[in-house]
Amino acid sequence: MNCKAISIGLAKNVFQVLGVNERCAPLFNKKFSVRSSSVFMMGFSLTTTYLEACYSSSYWAREFETLSHAVMLISAQHMTPFVRGNKNDANDEVAILKTTAAQCVK
Repeated sequence: MNCKAISIGLAKNVFQVLGVNERCAPLFNKKFSVRSSSVFMMGFSLTTTYLEACYSSSYWAREFETLSHAVMLISAQHMTPFVRGNKNDANDEVAILKTTAAQCVK
């Protein structure tokens, strides 16, 4: 799959993953178990991956960097103003991509 950027919401047992294409149109916004997330990320080549900074984000950033992804950590205080609607994992992933200057997710 050809993604321009991937945003991952880290949780204890489940990751919410949002991928956008070159035109910043969402390709998918799915939940994955922690075990299957690494296998899922192997299917992408050199994608910029954004993670919300939390207690386990440094660990997962290193894991995704070993798969040749460029990983950026986004502080929660910077993405909170961009959350639309109720705060949930799916809306958080859109907000993470909106906080980055290079993205144009609507």
